[in-house]
Amino acid sequence: MGPIFQPFERLSSIKTMHNITIPNSSRNLHTAILIVVVTFLLMLEGCGVKLPLSFVSVLLACGVLLLGLPHGGMDQKLGLKLLAHYPKALAVTVFLTVYLSVAGVVISGWFLAPRLTLLSFFILAAWHFGLEEQSCPAKSTIARLGSTARGGMVIWIPALFKGPAVVALLTAILPSGSSSLAEQVVFAIQAISPIFFILLVYDLFFIRYEGVEKSYPTGNISFNQFRILAFGLLFAVANPLISFGVYFCLWHSIIGLGNLRLQFSLTNFELMKKIFPISAAAILFFVAGVIF
Repeated sequence: MGPIFQPFERLSSIKTMHNITIPNSSRNLHTAILIVVVTFLLMLEGCGVKLPLSFVSVLLACGVLLLGLPHGGMDQKLGLKLLAHYPKALAVTVFLTVYLSVAGVVISGWFLAPRLTLLSFFILAAWHFGLEEQSCPAKSTIARLGSTARGGMVIWIPALFKGPAVVALLTAILPSGSSSLAEQVVFAIQAISPIFFILLVYDLFFIRYEGVEKSYPTGNISFNQFRILAFGLLFAVANPLISFGVYFCLWHSIIGLGNLRLQFSLTNFELMKKIFPISAAAILFFVAGVIF
């Protein structure tokens, strides 16, 4: 294991649950549902049916509030588990200090160095997305890079094929509102997308022959290959808001919630009780923002 990846592997060992096996039936059912949803959206695109932006925005907001935010709602428990060998008070202090410091760095970087912050965020998001859906962390560097390319599909494929739409979205959220800066970010992603494509092909077709843990969720590999290809096509042709919403809310976040349930040995109802406060708070803030 390369020294660069060791801190990340230590952190990820909690969320990827080395000793927990996700049932094939549950993951395969989830994959099948996603394939149906993605196929339906591709059919709409093929028929030229465009969903109203207001409708897409409301669905995306609901998905993020009900699934996206809650799947990170137990970060404090994961952090304290990582620091379990420290005294409780020290562990809480270290976790809060690091967690709030990282948040402060990201917020500061968003205003002081938005280009670097955005590109760094995209790379870390790709690594996180790829890692979350694995049954176990891959052992080789090339396997980890392939996983990152797969996780980053939702970023680099839209940037490559739907560049103007991605530029418009980034322009809307950048603090400066600079379309020039958004174009630079998209161009940088487009420039490295051929490398991601090669790594994705390797991950998709060859990585399972390395003799390491499978790079796919527990289940039938061909089934998941089809899901990855379907996602890739959706990312290439659909509105980035739609493709990201489907991936983040209906795939990544649900996997994250399932991982949390198994990691902490919770029933579905117990998990709902634990994430309810953050969901309720997010919904209240969203409603207040819309009203006021």
